Amino acid sequence: MTKIMRGSVKCIRCGKESEQLFIFNFDSSVGNKEDNEKLLRYRQRCPYCGYQAISIDFNQPLYKFTEVAFDCRNQDDWSKREWILYGNLTVKFKEIYPNGNVIEKTCFISGLDIKKIDREIEEARKDERIIEAYDGSVWEFTKYDCGKEVWYRPLGYIYGVEPLEVITRRLYDLVFNSGYALDQDEKAFYDMLGLTSTEEEKGTSKIVVNVNNDKHKFQMALYNNDNNNYSMTFAKADDINVTPIAITKDEFEEFDNKVKELSQPWAVTFTGEKNINWEILVDDKNIGSGNGGTPVNWSSVVDLLIKYERLYKAKTIG
Repeated sequence: MTKIMRGSVKCIRCGKESEQLFIFNFDSSVGNKEDNEKLLRYRQRCPYCGYQAISIDFNQPLYKFTEVAFDCRNQDDWSKREWILYGNLTVKFKEIYPNGNVIEKTCFISGLDIKKIDREIEEARKDERIIEAYDGSVWEFTKYDCGKEVWYRPLGYIYGVEPLEVITRRLYDLVFNSGYALDQDEKAFYDMLGLTSTEEEKGTSKIVVNVNNDKHKFQMALYNNDNNNYSMTFAKADDINVTPIAITKDEFEEFDNKVKELSQPWAVTFTGEKNINWEILVDDKNIGSGNGGTPVNWSSVVDLLIKYERLYKAKTIG
């Protein structure tokens, strides 16, 4: 994922502010080699004094963020995740499993985003209370200066500590987000460099959820049809005739956004000893499934399904 944005920055030479373009993320697997080289060569330039920014070329860590699963029972479920942010704007990500498997990934972050994290950390340092909770994952935060640890928040829950929750959402975006829509600033950046911009990401057209366990066997499906007509079906195993109902754009997008939010940290398949099989498909792409296993946030998935089952029944009766 490559993302560009515009922001105001003060020149370190003359002190005057000007609007500059920032590389929010860079993915070398997207685009051709020539375009990517132009992108990497781009440097901010002050319109007043002509000063040109230089790239940061040191490899010291700035931050280390660690997430540990509170209740990891299956060998195929991740148990620990680690993000290390470096001064050269690379992010080293590692996902560790109980069976010894490790998934590693390198992505990139902008200096502007680093500054945002700096601000959130400063806010978080004002709220170092211990959060009592009994589910979900716990987090550990470490800040470095010239390679030396200068601040540390030990492993614990962060529910309600908004600055840290903002940081963790940004970390998830870096690693797990699969796409985005170009805004006007990004298009202007590509046009300025003579690059070919990618097409805007298309919205979701279909979401299907299949669940089969001791008590239930059903399929829930939401559709974004042509001309922005939205509909939904809900069918149990013994249903012969399934009646589609009309839903609003907001109802469709709420379900779509929630499913994507919940599925960001998932492995593709969860295995275990539970009597359950399930899958969630977005535009026919499997974003999560289980054969005897469920993710730690499964209760939130169930709450979402119950809410939309009630919506379906209410509109069917009405």
